[in-house]
Amino acid sequence: MKITSNEISALQQGSAGKLQKVSGEGFQDILNEKMGQAQAKAGQPAALPPMINIDSIRFDPASVPDTKQTLTRMDRFLTLLETYSAQMEDPRISLKQTATLVSQMEEQIPELLPLLDTLPEGSGIKDLLNRLLVTSTVETIKFNRGDYLPR
Repeated sequence: MKITSNEISALQQGSAGKLQKVSGEGFQDILNEKMGQAQAKAGQPAALPPMINIDSIRFDPASVPDTKQTLTRMDRFLTLLETYSAQMEDPRISLKQTATLVSQMEEQIPELLPLLDTLPEGSGIKDLLNRLLVTSTVETIKFNRGDYLPR
């Protein structure tokens, strides 16, 4: 269907006749009424919600992670890094086979990173976790960049 210029002008003339002029006083009346209601409510105290579920609220903002669980996760990650190191030293294992370990390391780094912030400063566990994360991050970058490709 093709629209001609005659149809457009007919539509414009038809819609112009339907426009109504609205005075600005109606808006001002509504605004004044709503402002009056808002000021009346401002003088009243706020109603508090019922305290039915107060027992389910936890007041400790940052819970300390379980040390045993943290050490177990770090041990698994360290084992993964040791396996990666052993595969990189073995000339019989291809880089394609090692790529699966690198992808596992890449998946576990974001999981272990939040633990770093929850551990206390000066903790040996925090220092060890930091070293593990830095080493694995550097190794994944070097592997993905192609530093270990034969030349």
